[in-house]
Amino acid sequence: MSATSPKANAWAGLAAIEDANDKQAGLKSIRARIEKYLDGAEYDELTKTERGALLITGSGTVKKSGIPVVFAVGVFEASPDQLAAAAFVADKNVEDQYKEAVRYMCKSIRAGDELAEPKHEVAKPINRN
Repeated sequence: MSATSPKANAWAGLAAIEDANDKQAGLKSIRARIEKYLDGAEYDELTKTERGALLITGSGTVKKSGIPVVFAVGVFEASPDQLAAAAFVADKNVEDQYKEAVRYMCKSIRAGDELAEPKHEVAKPINRN
């Protein structure tokens, strides 16, 4: 699944990672894909979120257009046996605000089991007799 901003200065995608059996391998696969589309990809320090997702941010230049961009990718467990990645790429002109917003979004990624409604204990009726 992917989407592009109305001005085409930002792109986001979500995909299952089929060629990796752990998050480190998934991250390696994602880096290879980044380098397929960007020249001079530079990576910031790897971050591990509270929920265990691996997050990389960085910058590069789009091979086809020559536009400088920033990116953020989170690799996480979508289910016990399935890795997924959420990727965000934007024109470098919006770098600082964009990177912080994406970093926050990647840190808040929730897997299917975390989206289920919490179970609540039913209150007992009060007997006033």
